[in-house]
Amino acid sequence: MTGRAVRLVKYGDANTVELEVVEQVAPVPGPGKVVVRMTTRSVDPADVFSVMGIYPGFAPASLPAVPGLDGMGKVHAVGEGVKAVAVGQRVVPMFIYGPQYARAGQGSYQDYVVFEEEALFPVPDAVPDEAACQFVVNPFTAWLMIKALDIPKGEYLIQSAAGSALGQQVIQMCKHLGIKTINVVRRKAQIDELKAIGADEVLTTDEDVVTRVKEITQGKGAYGGIDAVAGGTTKTVMNSLRQGGVVLIYGMMDGVTCVGDVIDLIFRDVTVRGFWVTVELVKLGVPKLHEVANEIWELFEKKVVVPSVGQIFDLAKAKEALQASLTPARKGKVLLTS
Repeated sequence: MTGRAVRLVKYGDANTVELEVVEQVAPVPGPGKVVVRMTTRSVDPADVFSVMGIYPGFAPASLPAVPGLDGMGKVHAVGEGVKAVAVGQRVVPMFIYGPQYARAGQGSYQDYVVFEEEALFPVPDAVPDEAACQFVVNPFTAWLMIKALDIPKGEYLIQSAAGSALGQQVIQMCKHLGIKTINVVRRKAQIDELKAIGADEVLTTDEDVVTRVKEITQGKGAYGGIDAVAGGTTKTVMNSLRQGGVVLIYGMMDGVTCVGDVIDLIFRDVTVRGFWVTVELVKLGVPKLHEVANEIWELFEKKVVVPSVGQIFDLAKAKEALQASLTPARKGKVLLTS
């Protein structure tokens, strides 16, 4: 049986990258291995960074290589000794777990993949494919950051880039946990959209964010913050925190440098550190990883988290999908199907 694979031939941005579609023979699983027939994939910002050659989570020894960090499919075949999944079962392979998958150039932009059964996560019946294919990158990042900040109920989390797919999931998760959110966006049109999904406060970047946060929190500052932008935005988030607050930086929308405030670092004991979900997943270990996965599946099943869906492209149109994922004011996550 054959399928297709999209391979990266030459690094470049979404407009200049060179991709090729090749025929792929379905592999035969060895002992303890599972072959998954991929059907639906989400296109994440890290996919764009991957094809540019600047994302550490996609570091093949050579090209061509297959990009893609997230997606879902059905079990096609199982090797000897496999007990956790069965043929025909819907599963999410965790491409960002371990060095042998996306990092090695064996990503989700192909029809057939081989995985260890421990890195597969069965999809609950109540979760549709379009949501399941977004299960790993954004939800695990959002959930683990919120847990790491350990924000008490009733206190505030401040986040930049709150209108992104991940930012919206942070809002939904915090509302479920009783944590209030202050959400910073660039466009006023996003204010009503975010309040409709549970945002407590939505500020725009043309406001005096620090002053507004102090007003909202009655001078205390937000308990913790997350930043996807970097650049000068990191300083704004730092200035908006309480004494001893923590900022987690998980993105670099404004580039690879960030600006901080030494006053905050020295005299207010504010901490700034990076957060990369790939590293955090390995730290969890397999048993805890599956425990966290069950927590997130429950959020999906209860519709606490409702991943948004935008344009859907055939796998062969991967370049067009990457380009579409960068469209300003885009509605929903771009998907690739086969």
